[in-house]
Amino acid sequence: MNKFIVFLLCALFFGSCNEEEDSIYYPLDNVDIIKGGSEEPTGNATLIAESHNLESYVLDTLAVYPYDKTIGKLTFKFDPKNAVSDVTMEGFRGEGKSEMGMSNSYYDGNFPEEYRQPIFMNDNPAKKYRIKFRLKGEFRYYTEHWYTDYIYMMLSASFLPYPPAVSEDVFLCKSNEAFAELNTAERLYTFDVQYDRWNLSFTELYLNIFVNLIGQKESEKVSLSIDKESFFEIYEIN
Repeated sequence: MNKFIVFLLCALFFGSCNEEEDSIYYPLDNVDIIKGGSEEPTGNATLIAESHNLESYVLDTLAVYPYDKTIGKLTFKFDPKNAVSDVTMEGFRGEGKSEMGMSNSYYDGNFPEEYRQPIFMNDNPAKKYRIKFRLKGEFRYYTEHWYTDYIYMMLSASFLPYPPAVSEDVFLCKSNEAFAELNTAERLYTFDVQYDRWNLSFTELYLNIFVNLIGQKESEKVSLSIDKESFFEIYEIN
């Protein structure tokens, strides 16, 4: 009972925060945004970069701030990737193992520059692309000390730790129940997102999963599983 009361007080405390008191508190509903052309245009679409998996894999890691060990929130992100590639080019970072990056601290929702890495870059904003991918997998945390404030994934033309209400840079954003199914007893989120849109223009492309946990400890073991059916493809439209 005492543990429940402490947990409830913690939840009430964070729920009462505003942007001035806590710069990384942005409550999210079930955001479900998808943009881009859905009909195949005239012209040729050439595959210029892709990644896929030969088998499923798991990233096990520890969510903990590198400097400020403030108890209360853990804000971090994943860059989901696929293990191998048959077609690649300079500027493509979708091949390899997924990576996790922590935000700067409890009171600063920004991420260090080294964690703001696009999955793809090009130097011509006039180019048109087709982006096609499937992101299938699971996210899990392991102890009863935490609950999820939000979880969402985003495909965008700029690094956006929190999805704005309106932005031309957002191609896809799915949060909470629109993104994943939660098994509360197992603390497990299962997701399977598919995207196939044309005529997208950008010089940078980001694919991220953002997570915010609220709890009573300074760290938590977390894992991200990427299913072997996941893939990512970029086509240039000529």
